[in-house]
Amino acid sequence: MGADRTFAKAKTKRGRPAQDHRQLLNGILWVLRTGTPWRDMPERYGKWTTIYSRFQRWRKSGVWNKMFAELQTALDVESNVDWEIHFIDSTTVQSHQHPERLVADKGYTSVTFRRYLHRKHIRCTIARRSNERCRGSFNKQHYRKRNIVERLINRLKQFRRIATRYEKRAVNFSAIITIASIFLFSDFAYRL
Repeated sequence: MGADRTFAKAKTKRGRPAQDHRQLLNGILWVLRTGTPWRDMPERYGKWTTIYSRFQRWRKSGVWNKMFAELQTALDVESNVDWEIHFIDSTTVQSHQHPERLVADKGYTSVTFRRYLHRKHIRCTIARRSNERCRGSFNKQHYRKRNIVERLINRLKQFRRIATRYEKRAVNFSAIITIASIFLFSDFAYRL
């Protein structure tokens, strides 16, 4: 996946020797799993200030997003990514810009949202509420696949830091979700 290039740093003769990346990543994953504050991290992972500052540095430089993009590319090459159908749920997500179809639950059934999708030429499969007047075609096969997003959110919530939303800043929360997704999807890719 090119992780060596992603984490590579120019060698300089200044400063302290760099800490092992695996130890840092394990520390970051420990915080994600347990949800504890950074400063309560066990010393076996190194100084919490070093690990937190590296998390921040990698977030700011886009390392997490680059890793996730490389993983997506690797899965896409093996035809394990379907870009035509996108599923959304109430958790804020960034999605591919031009899906052919969007699948969502009743929380997204509004005339305004449906018109927006229509203007963008995106077909939708959204369950309608029982009190809605308009009834249109509804693809039950696509809607049944919606459990994919539900299962993913449940797996993400196994990371306590995500389930309890300890991160105060949206950019950090987004990075935490990206790291957890890398962890989950790389586990999926490894089992293929």
